Amino acid sequence: MKPTALALTGALLFTLGSGTRAQPAPDRHFYAGIDIGQAELNPDHSESHLGARRERESTAWKLRFGYQFSPRFALEAAYTDFGDYDGSAMGIFVPTAAVGALAPGDYTTSAKGMELSAVGTWPLGEVFYLGGAVGIQRREFKSVFEATTAYQPGFRVTDGDVATQLGLGFGFKLTDTFDVGVNWVTARKLRGDTDYAENASDPSMVSLGLRARF
Repeated sequence: MKPTALALTGALLFTLGSGTRAQPAPDRHFYAGIDIGQAELNPDHSESHLGARRERESTAWKLRFGYQFSPRFALEAAYTDFGDYDGSAMGIFVPTAAVGALAPGDYTTSAKGMELSAVGTWPLGEVFYLGGAVGIQRREFKSVFEATTAYQPGFRVTDGDVATQLGLGFGFKLTDTFDVGVNWVTARKLRGDTDYAENASDPSMVSLGLRARF
């Protein structure tokens, strides 16, 4: 999601929210939400790839479930699919070959994560609010390579690690039950082993989300 799109989204939220009057909130502590947006997988680790290119952006989505302990604090668990990133190269080192060799072909790298976060909320008037989240994320990266020449083997590599996560958001209350917001999240590797260079990236995501309280 480009900066211009974010600005337009924020303006739309302000316009809709300015005509909405918040009502006394019912006693609802649990919530669930879905976010859909755009993720980036950076940097492009292509040191072992000859003439490589790879997509840097992909459609992504997140499911989240939380418990609101107070108007300003919640704990949240979520699952994020950061998308698939296709690439190609004139030569990729094939680690499964009996003798290491460079083979031309296409590859796809995907990233997924499960996280647990502490979420803070800061009201801006009766309707709007800012949000922030800090947590831990367990990530899984998978790269699949398919050679485009005969008799060349392909390979599949799956890596996992643990990362710290930071998120920021802006939203407004549509009703006593539903919120809409724009959210940004990023993560940085904390610990874990990465066997394949493409799986060493730190994904980030910008999304538009809907949350329901019950």
